Amino acid sequence: MPTPCSTLHALVSRLSWGLDVDVLQVDAEGADDEVIYASDTDRLRPRLINYERTHLSEGRRQKLETFLASQGYKILHWSGSDTTAILQS
Repeated sequence: MPTPCSTLHALVSRLSWGLDVDVLQVDAEGADDEVIYASDTDRLRPRLINYERTHLSEGRRQKLETFLASQGYKILHWSGSDTTAILQS
């Protein structure tokens, strides 16, 4: 049986949470970048995006950081495996 899926934006809208997202926490065992790309961050604009970079190749990590920086996020590698992108005002 297929697992039902939804975009983050559709889920937030369906639950009537509004579009004010403070933190997006991602731990997708190597697919963190794909989850972030699919999270409609340009519209939702979470203040913090926390993800695990350990399982990303160097190329995928750099591409993700470039993408986040282009959306106004500052990248902070705060542990050997974790990164937080902080939206700059």
